Amino acid sequence: MKIRTLMMAGMICNIFVLVAIMALFLFAADRNFNTMGRIVGQEVPGLVGAIDALAQGARCGIATRNVVINPADQKTRENFKDAAKQMDGAFDEAIAASGADPALKDELVRLKKLGDDYLATAWNIQEAAAAGNQGQAEAMLKEQEVPLWRDFRTKTLDLTRKNKQDFKQSAADVVATMKTSKNLILALGVFGIALLIGTSGYVFRQVLGQLGGEPAEVARIAKEVADGNLALELKQGQGGIYGAMSVMAADLRRIIEMVNAGSRQVSAAAAELDASARQSASLTQQALQQSHSVRWPARRCRQRAPTLPATATARRRIPGAPAGPPRMGRRSSAPPRPTWRTSPATSAAQPPSSNSWAPAPIR
Repeated sequence: MKIRTLMMAGMICNIFVLVAIMALFLFAADRNFNTMGRIVGQEVPGLVGAIDALAQGARCGIATRNVVINPADQKTRENFKDAAKQMDGAFDEAIAASGADPALKDELVRLKKLGDDYLATAWNIQEAAAAGNQGQAEAMLKEQEVPLWRDFRTKTLDLTRKNKQDFKQSAADVVATMKTSKNLILALGVFGIALLIGTSGYVFRQVLGQLGGEPAEVARIAKEVADGNLALELKQGQGGIYGAMSVMAADLRRIIEMVNAGSRQVSAAAAELDASARQSASLTQQALQQSHSVRWPARRCRQRAPTLPATATARRRIPGAPAGPPRMGRRSSAPPRPTWRTSPATSAAQPPSSNSWAPAPIR
């Protein structure tokens, strides 16, 4: 398999794992954010508003009883008005915050109506007490205000308990989601790391298998071979580029040795041929000298031989030929030339002395 394919496969697997981890993280974060948003934006305001309304209702009940006891206490009535105003504000805030939860909103609306009935009854009791109808005020307090307060308190506490249970469940869901997300992210992370290590190890083994050794060592050997250094100590039995370069270096050494051996043989043959040429030249020179020593006396003998009649010569050459009139040869009128003889013991011609006759050059 090609290195590029292996690296691409490993990269794709790692990207897939990272995308899965990111998607899981985003899913868990979105779920937790929604849950936390519901808790913070709906359940907590509803719980806090109900508790605050219950507390303000309790203040109103205390103020009503104080007015029944002391109708002339205007400060108590002002406290009642402030508590009633704060109770209405707490209900309004809780209802506004629970807009995304219709069930909780309906519960808060009914509870606010019950609270408004309680406040109206408490105000009527205070008015009766302030008008001097102490007995009527006490009767209304026992027959109307106490049942209304108990009903309002019970329903408010029930809603508070319900919101508290919802809050705990939501918090448990957030914790469970966070734990599940943590475990899944941890598992995917471990899987991604294992996949990365496995892919990297496989790619590393494939690359080293194709190189046959460390990349720096292979580069050094390639540079040494390129520079002409074939006397390298290479490990045997290696594969990949390292083994191929080892075989190449060995083949190059063998080829160079064969070329060197052939060159030495050619040099030896050239030396032998040169020696043979020199010997042939020496023998040729000796033969020329001997030929010169033989031809020169023979020519001198021909030059000194008398000229015979042509007829006699023809008779000697052609036996039985008819005899013709005798023809006398012409004798030279030049004086006789001096002769130069060689001794029998001397094989080579000797140059004449200064007062002797010089022979004509041999052509």
